[in-house]
Amino acid sequence: SIIKFQHTPTRYSLRLPMLFFLMLQSLITSGCMDLRPEQVDPVPADLPDHFSLYNPTEAPALPWWHSLNNAELNHLIEKGLADNLSLQEAWARLSQARALATAAKADKYPDLWADGTAAHLRTDSSDTGQQISENFSFTFSTGYELDLWGRVQAKASSAELDFHASREDTNTLLLSISSRISESWVELLSQRQQQQQLEKELELNTKLLELIEMRFTMS
Repeated sequence: SIIKFQHTPTRYSLRLPMLFFLMLQSLITSGCMDLRPEQVDPVPADLPDHFSLYNPTEAPALPWWHSLNNAELNHLIEKGLADNLSLQEAWARLSQARALATAAKADKYPDLWADGTAAHLRTDSSDTGQQISENFSFTFSTGYELDLWGRVQAKASSAELDFHASREDTNTLLLSISSRISESWVELLSQRQQQQQLEKELELNTKLLELIEMRFTMS
């Protein structure tokens, strides 16, 4: 018997144009895709006016170290704050900023000027004799700047913000100094406890040495 094998040739002539057409279509489709980044919603316009963890209208709380109820720590911090030259300089800058803010606010109100003079004249004449005259004058004026372009208001707002910034800088410096003093106080307490512990160990070792000496003496 004769076995015959039949081979069917692959039709590359039809598959190659079809593959080329599919690749060309994919390139055209990808080139037409919108690759722009997704737009993000803008920031909302109704933002709060103030960003703060506390309310400036509330009464100021007691210094934080008073919560520890330690008279020694209170004395050390108050003494350190009173003798610190950097803090005294910060307080002076704060007072200056407060005065400048008050002066800047005054420009929003009318200016008043008043001036007064008094004169006492005495003349001697052979015809009329001695004559005495007194003259008094008083002038009053006022002026006001119309804030058409907002210059006065902007100046007052800038001075007020400078005052608040100076106040926060002073509070930051005060907090830094008080924290450093409290850290030193904690280290002092630790050294005291270590000293007490060493004194107890020394006392115990001394008694142990006495017992050992008594033991050798009795033996």
